Amino acid sequence: GREPEVDDLTAVVSSLLFAFLLPANAPWWLVIVGVTLAISLGKMAFGGLGTNPINTALVGWAMLHVSWPVPMDPNAMQLDTMLIDPLVRLKFFGAAAVHDISLTDLIMGNQIGGLGAAQTGALFLGGSYLAARGTIRWEISLSFFVGVVAVAAIFNILNPDLYATPVFHLLTGSTLLGGFFLATEGASSPGRQIPMMLYGLIGGALVIIIRVYGIYPDGVPFAVMLINLLAPLLDSIHPKPFGVK
Repeated sequence: GREPEVDDLTAVVSSLLFAFLLPANAPWWLVIVGVTLAISLGKMAFGGLGTNPINTALVGWAMLHVSWPVPMDPNAMQLDTMLIDPLVRLKFFGAAAVHDISLTDLIMGNQIGGLGAAQTGALFLGGSYLAARGTIRWEISLSFFVGVVAVAAIFNILNPDLYATPVFHLLTGSTLLGGFFLATEGASSPGRQIPMMLYGLIGGALVIIIRVYGIYPDGVPFAVMLINLLAPLLDSIHPKPFGVK
């Protein structure tokens, strides 16, 4: 008895973000399976728009990442390119191996990564525009990036030969995609200012912790899913009603 919600375009947005996380030459069947899982299990199973506890696109991404790790790996799928994956080089060879990588190349997207996630310059422009217009919550994005920079700076100060600079971490992997477009999904993020700031800070910190100690080079999708689960708890932080001691 519910009205159709196809025309609200939220499925289009979620599917586009999902595509941004895939390798550029992912097989067609992987895309169809992933989008179907994302919309059906990540959104509609919880009641539709505004009720999903975890980012819709990341549900599909995570299920494919576990089920078909090779087609989901940009490095395995892009063996015929001269580009490199900066995070893989950092993970296995240390900061010295990425010292000569041009920041201009990273900004222009000259790196192996997700179809849209690697386009850091375009993501920054688009995300900043949406934040300025109030379409996405700037508190989440800003605190997310502060968390990335702060924790990355701590590791870099402790051992600059092993850990990369904060700017490197901002411009590689899915950092900008996660901070601007994944962590800010309204249904799976807090709605008050202080919870939003804590939510973003924790997410940014988790990105670096996963990159340093985890088995995966890029920790953004995992970090965002973890803070999605924390969102209800953080949203319980609010002022007492007027007159209550």
